[in-house]
Amino acid sequence: MKNIYIVAFILIVIVAFILFFRFWKSRKKQDVKLQKELKKNAERIRHRQKQVDKLSAKLQERLDKK
Repeated sequence: MKNIYIVAFILIVIVAFILFFRFWKSRKKQDVKLQKELKKNAERIRHRQKQVDKLSAKLQERLDKK
């Protein structure tokens, strides 16, 4: 009977490790996706800020002319 319990315990440990590594792997993939999304968003924000700076400069020029 002890042999059955030992084999069952070893199988449970192996399955637990497999599930843990799968979870860890998928988590890393999600982190990579989030990093890419953050980079895209940061690039969009920089682009929008450049547009805002240009428009505010034009507005300031118009206000200075008056």
